[in-house]
Amino acid sequence: RDLHSFPTRRSSDLVLAEESLALEDSAHAHLIRGRSHVLLRRYPEAREEAERARSLGSELALEVAAFAAYYARDLDAVLRLADDAAATSTEPEVLDTCQYLAAKVLHTRGQITEAELRLAQMAAAPARSSMATFSRTWRSLVHLHRGHVQAATADLAGSDSARLAPVPYAPLYIDQFTAHLAGLDGRPADALATAERLRRLVAEQNALRFLGRAEVYRGWALSLLCDPSAVEIGRASCRERV
Repeated sequence: RDLHSFPTRRSSDLVLAEESLALEDSAHAHLIRGRSHVLLRRYPEAREEAERARSLGSELALEVAAFAAYYARDLDAVLRLADDAAATSTEPEVLDTCQYLAAKVLHTRGQITEAELRLAQMAAAPARSSMATFSRTWRSLVHLHRGHVQAATADLAGSDSARLAPVPYAPLYIDQFTAHLAGLDGRPADALATAERLRRLVAEQNALRFLGRAEVYRGWALSLLCDPSAVEIGRASCRERV
């Protein structure tokens, strides 16, 4: 799926979509433009294109609009779009993607119970979409933030298939959750090994948004192992924030 694919789409896709729209005002062309705008971080334009596609009858427009709203940090809009999808869409991938993004919003706001309820709707039955498999793994982080180690362990049991989900940085997220679980479960050596792997993947993929997370988990694991180098990692992290 376009929004989850790497390498990302380029501006040339917008040109192709423009040419298509010149021939016919189609929902598909507006979706291509909307997805391209999301990946180019042009979120207002992406939402406009999604609205045009939706007016032409495309259920997939809700997914594009939800991603654009999420990355623009219009969190209230993400929740509204997820509710719209639940009420109107019959497309499993759209339903689950919108609910996943809504759960992330609720989790960010500290509404842990509400986030878990959204994720549980996807985990209650056999996975109906690729996003459902990954969402079950994401729920492990919700459990970890509540200190529910056994529940998190159960949700991470399917993480091998979740690594293949069409979600940006899916393997990095799963390593984050795995390191967190190992730390809370009293396995600091496992936490350190996973944090080191996460650190390597961050460098290989130039995933700068994960750099701080890798160092935090690495420092935590080293502190649990009573390694004095954890102190310097903490100082370096503070310097980076300044």
